[in-house]
Amino acid sequence: MKKKIIAIILAVVLISAVAAGVTFGDDIFAVMTHREFISAYDNYPIQSVEQGNYILENTKQTDENNITVFSFVIKNKETQKVVFECPHSWRAWDLKYIGFVDETEVLVVSADVGCTSFRSANGSWVEIENPYIPPLKSIDKDKAVFVADNYEDYFTE
Repeated sequence: MKKKIIAIILAVVLISAVAAGVTFGDDIFAVMTHREFISAYDNYPIQSVEQGNYILENTKQTDENNITVFSFVIKNKETQKVVFECPHSWRAWDLKYIGFVDETEVLVVSADVGCTSFRSANGSWVEIENPYIPPLKSIDKDKAVFVADNYEDYFTE
């Protein structure tokens, strides 16, 4: 009888240890994979594109949690002076797209907070919440300063 009880206890302990190891191992794999994914954006280049009288340039910083975030500035093409500095930044792994829609609008698409745009109005740039999202076929990647690999998933056909 004692042998059966000891065998049952050992079986329960062994099963619990294996289950804990599998769960812990999965967590470590998920964390390491996520870190690799995030760190891939550490080398994302600073880029600029021209549209009409403006230059759009992405900016990259590290926030207080040591997370890479992106934003942008808009410069006057002729003077090279910054005419608008975006007050927001987006985490690299959530950001999908920053680019010109046309000469007067910059669209930002983020997986976590959605879309916003900034439009030139009367000489200043203003934020437009919940903007019209143009269809994918009208998006020109050559007019963007940030394009994630899966950006197409966030535009309509």
